[in-house]
Amino acid sequence: MPLPWTDLHYRGLDRLADNLPSTLLLLDPQRGNADDMADAIIRRALCLDPAARPCGHCKSCHLLAQGTHPDTASYYEPCKIEDIRTIGDTVQTTPAIGRQRLIYLGAIDNYNPYALNALLKTLEEPPTHSRFILSATNRRAVKATILSRSHIVTLPKPGYQQAREWLITAHHFTPEQADAALNLHHDNPHRAAAHPDAPDPMADIGELIAYLANPQTATAYLHRLDRLKDNQSNDYLQNQLHALIAYRQLDTHGQTWHNRLREHDAALQGLDLNRLHTLYARLSELRRPDRQQIGQTLNIKALLLETYDKRNHTL
Repeated sequence: MPLPWTDLHYRGLDRLADNLPSTLLLLDPQRGNADDMADAIIRRALCLDPAARPCGHCKSCHLLAQGTHPDTASYYEPCKIEDIRTIGDTVQTTPAIGRQRLIYLGAIDNYNPYALNALLKTLEEPPTHSRFILSATNRRAVKATILSRSHIVTLPKPGYQQAREWLITAHHFTPEQADAALNLHHDNPHRAAAHPDAPDPMADIGELIAYLANPQTATAYLHRLDRLKDNQSNDYLQNQLHALIAYRQLDTHGQTWHNRLREHDAALQGLDLNRLHTLYARLSELRRPDRQQIGQTLNIKALLLETYDKRNHTL
């Protein structure tokens, strides 16, 4: 089902779909929006009825709906080098139905170097009847040679209320679940939808504040991290730090943040703001593809101890 906030009229993507460049790069920090937008572009580009694209009735539209269209393939996860070689052979063949072949490659910023180098050879001299749609969450992680060959469009993100309503209606979240999941996953509805059991990072933020103020004695927060799933701990702590930094730096606050943090105001004012920013930045580094690994919680606890309590080495 198309996402309610992906619109082909955004930045003329509807017109672009009618005359695609050889390589289109969609930049999407939330990633799931690009997957949906790429599907919409493919549906429009391959439709055989120029009066109403996509018409939903032509042979091409029917094959796309069934997932059996011979002139397109979508790879939402990073491809292996064997996949790239297969794609390279496929795009050389003449389209079976329309005038073009379309290939979607998601998460291009997470490709291994070997697969990426193989892909570059195809992108350098693509057949005239073939088009590539790529997506990435981070422009800086995309090779300059790909950027130089691509028409680049940065996709919009949904607003909080729009994302919340989508979780409730499309994924049957309760309002409380939707709020907790969006809080944990930085308002990213796709990651929130994948983790309906997300803990609310604001519920026990007092434990973090106590630890940051007195890391040698207030260790309950470290034990709380142990009770989280390994893939939740970074989101959990980063969201809490975001709230603390916003509370300290902004003149106005979201009602939820203000109500929950106001009782800790004295302790918050005593925290080193530069150190909060440093910790947030270090956690962001752990999100890089080459830094993601099993044992995230252990790495995060070590980072906390290194930043706030160098005399305490008990994990």
